Amino acid sequence: EREPRQRLVPASNVKDFNIISNRYLQGHDAKLSRDKQLNLRECTEKFRRCNRFDPVLQKFSDSRDEANARAADDARVVEDGLRAEALQPPCHHGRESKGFDLITHQTKDPGLIRMIDAAENGRTARYKKHVDMERAWKQQAEEMEDLSAVQKCEHISHERFMETSRRGYNILSNRPFGSGPTGHALAPPHTVPATDIWTKVMRNRAQDDQSKLQAPATQAIPMDETASAQHGAAADAQRLGGSGALTSRVGARGHPPAELRAGWAMSARGPSQGSAATAPMAAPHSARAMAPPAPAVPGTPRSGSIYSKPRQ
Repeated sequence: EREPRQRLVPASNVKDFNIISNRYLQGHDAKLSRDKQLNLRECTEKFRRCNRFDPVLQKFSDSRDEANARAADDARVVEDGLRAEALQPPCHHGRESKGFDLITHQTKDPGLIRMIDAAENGRTARYKKHVDMERAWKQQAEEMEDLSAVQKCEHISHERFMETSRRGYNILSNRPFGSGPTGHALAPPHTVPATDIWTKVMRNRAQDDQSKLQAPATQAIPMDETASAQHGAAADAQRLGGSGALTSRVGARGHPPAELRAGWAMSARGPSQGSAATAPMAAPHSARAMAPPAPAVPGTPRSGSIYSKPRQ
């Protein structure tokens, strides 16, 4: 007996489902769900390839593409901000909004805020110093104006006021000066009377005495200066009719003591004293600072002074 020959069937004719009932021969439900998943994936791939971006929703169809696009947008925004901040001048980097959020009122950089506060306090202190200096300059200008007004009065002679006051009455109303009902008020002068020579001399002597009291007790002076001072003191003592003891009473710099100067003043007013022992004692320093009256010059008002008599 001969074996039959094996026949070859095309693969397209081999089907695992019934073409009439359209059901799988084995595992129909599992294979049906598999086919649905494969169809969905195939359709999804075609949709993504043809419609990648949704113009209505303004979103990418793929969630991964949407996340990448959002990350790229955020990076571009950050880059633009950094580039814009780099182009700002150096004075713009210390703004308050960089260290403090103006919307949420939260501090982002405490160190920057402290630096800004310190700079503002220093600026306020500088402005305060400028205001104080302007106030001092204004006060100095006002003082200079007052001094200028006072100096204008000092340049006017006091004799102009004395001429009117010595007259004793007003030349327009013929009313005498005074505070009575019929008197004419005389305004006080702004001028200063001139100081006579004797007062100036005594004032200078008082200043010399004060400086001597404040000076050190011992001062080194050259030998020639001491000798000249002693020689001048001896000549003064001989002129006053005194003894040689006056020479030892002269100071180290040639200034005679207060007792000797008082004797000289008395010799100018009256008869000369015999010696320095009979000279009056010097007054205390407070009394010597006062200006004494002017010395009396020999002569009578009618005949005049001995220095103003005409030559014979």
